[in-house]
Amino acid sequence: MTRYSIDPERHELIATWGTGEGDLATRVTAVPAGTGTAALMRLARALTHLSEAAWRTYTHPASASSSMAPGSEGWRRAEERKAFDEVPGAVTRPNLPEDGVLDVEYSPLVESAHRAGRALHVLGNVDLTKAVLAETATELAAVENAELGDLTGRARQAVLLSREGACPVQVAAADRLLEQDPFGPRGIVHQHRPHRRGRRHRPLARSRRRSHRPLPHHAARRSRQHQTASTKIIPWDFSGTFSAVRGTSEGLFAA
Repeated sequence: MTRYSIDPERHELIATWGTGEGDLATRVTAVPAGTGTAALMRLARALTHLSEAAWRTYTHPASASSSMAPGSEGWRRAEERKAFDEVPGAVTRPNLPEDGVLDVEYSPLVESAHRAGRALHVLGNVDLTKAVLAETATELAAVENAELGDLTGRARQAVLLSREGACPVQVAAADRLLEQDPFGPRGIVHQHRPHRRGRRHRPLARSRRRSHRPLPHHAARRSRQHQTASTKIIPWDFSGTFSAVRGTSEGLFAA
């Protein structure tokens, strides 16, 4: 996701995002020197939450759910994805308190947009509002590009996310890279998104550190049960002779 912050020295709203090789940053807009830092930080926090909610629709698509029936998880994800169209209106016309009551949206994405809009309402800067509208459009477009398999520009941050389900376009591209370099091409880590939830692509040449801790009792018992009859080791007997019996043969080797 994209994170937003305030530079109090230069009076700027800044957006940063990861790429797999490092982070990139851009200036969203400059803010008046006399603007309160606390109000700007509330705006930055709301935009960060908006980005997080938007990218969740990418990592948890409705197509990965087992059911699309009304009220199901798949239905809820689809409704959240449709809420992209409500973001501009929520930013420009947010829910405001009336008689001590504030309407809160059920959608995390829409509610984050309303919070950004309320922060802009307090700041009362038209130019800042226009800049935030343009920024939210850029962020949502990045999510849409990632859904289509285009991981250029800001959508490149998708390589840091694990998505439920696999995009055939990305699977084919990763397969071509592995065919060119079976030991883990650099591009498969920094240009193509992971496909399994909770895991990320790692170069194949990178070895895994083995643990030397003893197996738990139940694991050791299963390991003994699964030993094949092809090779069995008999320890030293009382006469100091070590014997090895292989398979079911009756041959005996004495050392």
